[in-house]
Amino acid sequence: MTEVIGEHFRENMAKYVLKVLKEYDIIRNLGYFTIDNARDNNIMIAALSLALYKEFSLKYDPVYYQIRY
Repeated sequence: MTEVIGEHFRENMAKYVLKVLKEYDIIRNLGYFTIDNARDNNIMIAALSLALYKEFSLKYDPVYYQIRY
């Protein structure tokens, strides 16, 4: 795990999730995220999707791969 500096939502969280994915070298094995319906989580996973495409040319559908509880 990594310490989150700043606000715990939206684009800031996407930055830290991406950091952990890189550290564990699991970006190419990325599957589903189980998160609630909070608007901040929708923005976070969309920002993560964009970052994955920009950095790795990896298309990650934030709607398809989001399991809501």
